[in-house]
Amino acid sequence: IMKIDDEVNQVANDAVVLVTRATELFVERLAKRAYAAAETQGRKQIKYEDLSDAREADDGLAFLTHVLPTPLPEEEGEMPPPPPVQRTQQLSHQEEPSDHPSSAE
Repeated sequence: IMKIDDEVNQVANDAVVLVTRATELFVERLAKRAYAAAETQGRKQIKYEDLSDAREADDGLAFLTHVLPTPLPEEEGEMPPPPPVQRTQQLSHQEEPSDHPSSAE
């Protein structure tokens, strides 16, 4: 993931370890807060609304607003629609038509 940026040629092992640990801590924080939200509803299973509630309750998670929006009221059992995906980088290699003649001539 770190090397997706065209300007990044190499990544030090220490940087990979640090980013990995930071990611683990982030996921743990989000999961614990979402589980706490689920427990307030008498559930042990985390739902989308719990993740959204966790984001709303924690100012440190405000950056997730665009990817984890507050769900609109839905009928019981329905999932909210997923947020739109934003492409930040285009594929570097795309297939182009071959200049070779077809073998079925």
